[in-house]
Formats: sequence, structure tokens, C-alpha cells
Amino acid sequence: MTETSTQDPDVHFTSAPVKPDYLLDKEALDAIEKRMVSDARQVSDDSIVVAWIDPSHEYANFLRTRELQKFPEVGEVDPYYETHQRYFALVDTRGEGRVVHAATLMEYDDSVGSERSETQPDVTGIYTVDSLIELRNFTKKDFDDYYNQRGIDLSQCLSVETNFKIVEDVEPYADMAMADLAYLSFINLFISRNAPRNSTIMFASVNEQQAKSLARNNIEFEPLLGRTDFHTEEADLGKVSNPIAMYLAQDTYDYIVSLNFRLPEIHYDTQKED
Repeated sequence: MTETSTQDPDVHFTSAPVKPDYLLDKEALDAIEKRMVSDARQVSDDSIVVAWIDPSHEYANFLRTRELQKFPEVGEVDPYYETHQRYFALVDTRGEGRVVHAATLMEYDDSVGSERSETQPDVTGIYTVDSLIELRNFTKKDFDDYYNQRGIDLSQCLSVETNFKIVEDVEPYADMAMADLAYLSFINLFISRNAPRNSTIMFASVNEQQAKSLARNNIEFEPLLGRTDFHTEEADLGKVSNPIAMYLAQDTYDYIVSLNFRLPEIHYDTQKED
């Protein structure tokens, strides 16, 4: 693995791509975690560091294995989504050092229908939305029309698919819990992309605790498509989770900017195949 950062203040690492693996053993998990902590300490040795990980990077398999432990159903997800998501982790470099929190994110992809399946073109590339379409809650046209009519640029939107603790009871950092730091990082990602205010959305499915985290961080949200009557995969598994849309509203943007707070970041990329 080679460090490739030059003028970018964040640290970038690049490695050869690997195949997805959800079943790493404890020895492999411990070895990757140790390397991730060591990498993060190159940026800061006494804080929380964000890691953005390409889905074909070796370290993504660390998060896949942890994700499967929390959400056994992810092992059955269509391979398209497997290779079109981005992995996120929070690395705590305080004390012994641990990878403490993780998430997966996806982007709207209007071309995914023909790429994923000629017989299932009615998809957006966002698993949270597509699973609701498959359960016949609405169609892709319903989804596109609803947000296009509200001036939302879907090509700029993201979806937080899973968002979970790896380590319980982590000491807060800058008076914020790890879930708060995760959402703050997602909003900062929008800001770094110069995403337009009031016309950019982050989709997610949240439980009551996660909804409270959003409210603490002045992140505005509403039910997906303005509805609360969806039949969801989570309900079939006996879980309560509500699909929502979080707007990058001007008030949210102003609040996050006023904090003047951004966690240091490391990026794990993979070499492009010829």
C-alpha cells in the first residue's frame, strides 16, 4: 500500500482491488483494525479520524464483516449495490485505538436499471429506495417526479444505507457522540462538493434514537415522499425504521459552517484496472 497524497491535506492510500468478503476471521479483523489505527495516527494521534473506503479496497471487507454481524440480511443484497457503495468509518486514535463506528452510502444512479437487470429497470441505485419500490410502495417515476417537482437535483443526492456502532459506549469527542460525528461528516461531504442548499437531499432509514441525533445537529428531515405508511423490509424483520429525506437546508448549512468543525480524514482508494 502506498501513500499518494500530495497537496491534499487529507491522507490517501491506494492498493490493488480485492473481492468482497463478509466472513473475515478474528485474526484478519484485528490485523486490519491495527493498520487502520496506525494509518489514522498519521493524521491525528488523539482524536476521531474519518476513513472513506472504496468498496473494492481490502479494508472494506473489515466493515462488511462487521456489518453482517449487525445486519445479517446484507449478505443477500444484489451484487450491484455491493460494488456501488462507499464505506465510512470512524477511527478512534485515543488510547489503544479502535475502529468504532461505520456506515455505507450510495448515490442516485439513473442508468442503473439497464446495468443491473434488463427485467428490473425500475430502480434508482439507492437500495433504501429500491427496496421500497420492489415492495410496491411506489414506482421509480413516483419517486423521481416527487423530488424533481420540488427542485431536488437527485444526481447530487446520497443515501445512508447502514449506520452502526462497532464499539459500544465510546467516549464522546468534542462533546459529540459517534452517531453525531457521522452525520456531521456526511453534511461536510455535501458542503465539500458545493452541493446546492435547499435542493440536495440525504436519504436514510432511521429509528427513534437516530432521529434524535439528527435533531441535536439541526439537520432538517421529513418522511420519504411525505409518507409514513410504507411497508419496509425492516418491518418484515420486526424492526422499526422510518425512511426519511434530510435536506441540506440553508439553516442546516449555516449551523454546520458556524461550528467550523471537520474531522481529519483518510481515504482508501483502489487502483483502476486497465
